[in-house]
Amino acid sequence: MQAPLWLRQHQNHPQAHPQTPDTRDNPGFSVPKEVFKWNNWTYVDKLDRIHRWNVGQRAPPYKMIIIPSNRCNLKCPYCPNSYARTVGRFKARDELTDDQWLGVVREALDFGVKEFYVLGGGEPLLRKSMLLRIYQMIKDADPENITELITNAYFFAPEDIDLIVSRKLINKVLFSVDGHSPEIHDYVRGVPGSWKRAIEALKLFNKLKREYRSDKPVLHMNHIITNKSYAHICETVELCKQLGVTELALHPMREYEETQGSVEHLKLTGEEERLTHRELGRAQKLAAGSQVYLNVSMVEETKAKEGSAREEFLVGKEFLRESSPSGKPVQHFKTFCYEPLYSIFIDPKGNANYCCTAGDSENSQNVVNRGLRAVWYGNYLMGVRGTMLAGGKTPKCFNCGLYDMTHDLKYDMRKYVDYVMKIGHYREEGDLPQPPEKPFYCYTDNIVSVRRD
Repeated sequence: MQAPLWLRQHQNHPQAHPQTPDTRDNPGFSVPKEVFKWNNWTYVDKLDRIHRWNVGQRAPPYKMIIIPSNRCNLKCPYCPNSYARTVGRFKARDELTDDQWLGVVREALDFGVKEFYVLGGGEPLLRKSMLLRIYQMIKDADPENITELITNAYFFAPEDIDLIVSRKLINKVLFSVDGHSPEIHDYVRGVPGSWKRAIEALKLFNKLKREYRSDKPVLHMNHIITNKSYAHICETVELCKQLGVTELALHPMREYEETQGSVEHLKLTGEEERLTHRELGRAQKLAAGSQVYLNVSMVEETKAKEGSAREEFLVGKEFLRESSPSGKPVQHFKTFCYEPLYSIFIDPKGNANYCCTAGDSENSQNVVNRGLRAVWYGNYLMGVRGTMLAGGKTPKCFNCGLYDMTHDLKYDMRKYVDYVMKIGHYREEGDLPQPPEKPFYCYTDNIVSVRRD
């Protein structure tokens, strides 16, 4: 018997959700989990919360993005925080204490957050002891909660990896590796021995996963393309195949206002960009049929031009014209981005924002001082959601490199809406509630500025 379409389409795409179908009873959702590629009720919960915002209801956050620190042990010149570190802008004393972070996560669990994504800013494992306690707390609350970590892996000790694998504390670990060899990686990241540390950690994760017969954590690799690595993408794919990495995500090197002068020696020339795309074709053929999913969406995004072509790439041209049987636009596909509807970003000081691209926030959004619920339903984040639901954008949206996540969610929301339409519970654009009496967002050429609380 042929596998269902949802499985055939996505069976090679790695993910952090459980690899086997969810055997729990339906908690009360109107759409069955089998409609979606993960076949998991926790994922349906995520879609349900996005749906509720699109039909004029409220929902708590599904995902919390945690930035434990903006400090880092490496010296990557293309990091948006690299200059700030050199001038001493980030200090350990300004970060939340261990107890404060534990309190934030405890409040998030009580509020209904299901996914916890730890990244940097800086290197999260500078706060390793605290993070391991947080991961244990999350899994103790519900083993189905999803945990992720992005790291340069420098500070992993063997006993840390054993704890993570044996207790299945982390669903997915993303390793930042910017070269197939130490000569390239250590050069661009500025610290000798950093490649060896990352590769040794990957090898030990795989060894212990076999010993404990565990499918967790899923191992991914993030790779920034520079003029030192563009000609070796195929070698990086081979490295991932050897190390049990299930996704290699390729990123273009981005320039930021404070880092422009420090990355000139790593930029691709026009000819090197052309050769990069030829190398990508070879790498895709090499990855095909292996366990490695080669994610090139963020590289492809840089080829999209401004104007209508870029708008189609950002939103997905197939969704720009999506409509209901009556011909009215479906609200879900008018929404520019779903991230502010289900995700909350917490910076090292405890200040909240609507996504990782928006970055560090202001003291007025501090979740320790105000409480997570008050910030989530406060004017600022509600204003950003209103902007997205109206099809608007914030200025930060144009610096985003995570469009593949938006596209994946919109494909699944189309399935969700199609199913809900069949049973008669959906709303079209004209059904949305009116804006509040005191608007907290305004438009200028479809770009929004929002009022802080």
